Amino acid sequence: MPSAQGVTKNLVFAIVAGAVGSAFQHGYNTGVVNAPQALVEEFINATYSVRFEEPAPHSTVTFIFSILVAVFCVGGVVGAGATAYVAERAGRRGGLLLGCVLVFVAAGLMGLARTARSYEMMVLGRFVIGVNAGLNAGLAPMYLAEISPLHLRGAVGTIYQLVITISILISQVLGLPSLLGTRDRWPYMFGRFYPLATVNIAAV
Repeated sequence: MPSAQGVTKNLVFAIVAGAVGSAFQHGYNTGVVNAPQALVEEFINATYSVRFEEPAPHSTVTFIFSILVAVFCVGGVVGAGATAYVAERAGRRGGLLLGCVLVFVAAGLMGLARTARSYEMMVLGRFVIGVNAGLNAGLAPMYLAEISPLHLRGAVGTIYQLVITISILISQVLGLPSLLGTRDRWPYMFGRFYPLATVNIAAV
């Protein structure tokens, strides 16, 4: 436990790494599905058409997309429910590092879904990253509170929520047509950008 004397460089680095490396996944994946919705639905329709040799009914496309969005919350419930067990078995820091594995698994599933012509991979990837978000929501605040001096604990505790809101904004900006919101580039939003944030938590 750090003393209450002041803030050291190592403490600042640990706080930033712990918050960014965990809260970023939570916020980013909450908002990432909004901007490219039409493109994802187009992918679902194209995949369905290849499989069944006929265009997908609009209701089917909407249903699959709804599952893709909602399964993130289902994963979050599973991850949140496992927080106490993971914290006890692996510790706070160990649990956050373990969550990084889930991030890369989810990134692989979602990033390669279009190439594999599988919207099921998108759904599974969203579930896995939801589990990660649920774990982060429980583990990261505990970790940040435990490494912070008493006189800074309240302020440090708000960093997680702050990073969530910033990462939601980032996901919306990246979804602009001038950036990644195009037919060719939208998979980068889901599978090849946000794992970079885990480099921060890996250094904690």
